[in-house]
Amino acid sequence: MGRGTRGYSQVGLDGFGSCAKYILFIFNLLVLVGGLAITILGAIAVATDDYHVFQDFSDNNLFKSAAFMQIVVGSVIVLFSFLGCCGAIKESKAMLLTYGVLTLLVLIVVVAAAAVAIFYKDDVEDAVRKELKKKMQMYGAPGDSATQAWDNLQKQGKCCGIDQPDDWLAYNLPNGRYPKSCCESESTCNQNDPGSMHDKGCIKLMDEILSFSSVLGYVAIAFAVILLLGVIFAFCVGCSL
Repeated sequence: MGRGTRGYSQVGLDGFGSCAKYILFIFNLLVLVGGLAITILGAIAVATDDYHVFQDFSDNNLFKSAAFMQIVVGSVIVLFSFLGCCGAIKESKAMLLTYGVLTLLVLIVVVAAAAVAIFYKDDVEDAVRKELKKKMQMYGAPGDSATQAWDNLQKQGKCCGIDQPDDWLAYNLPNGRYPKSCCESESTCNQNDPGSMHDKGCIKLMDEILSFSSVLGYVAIAFAVILLLGVIFAFCVGCSL
């Protein structure tokens, strides 16, 4: 009776371990695809000029650093998910437990990054707004770094001023009431005519970037849940071997 009970328990454990192994393999395929997507999006961000439109207004290279961090995290996730797939198929306890520990560390980084994207966006906007105002006060001579930064922002972002074009009216510009980079068409622009200017304030571009970052933050949290499930299955399969 006792021997029959022990035999039944062992079969149940093997069945669970086998099921968890294949679930872990499928999870890691999904994570691998997600890691590739994160890496590709990071590479696109690095190569896209619009992503760095506020780069000159951030002293700590925030946007460039975020893009490179995205590439690094995505690449690490691809590597670890491949390790998890191999460990599940080969039923290697060492590979699975190593995968579980390393993926748990990545999970912590992903959750931390998601929290920053969701909860610190107002701080980022305030810092950029202060830098916009600071460089607006310095706007003037052609070739000056502040002038160049604002001209690049307004041309690339098709915007004018911080919140609105009339922000420029508080400053005595050399060639008119508004910078030429505010013009919808530079060839037919009247720098004293508000109707010739882009009507969108440049801070709205930051709002769009930060809103997108928040969405990515929530997606990262969902992705972290998948990673956590992968860790749990990895430890379950590894301990059953």
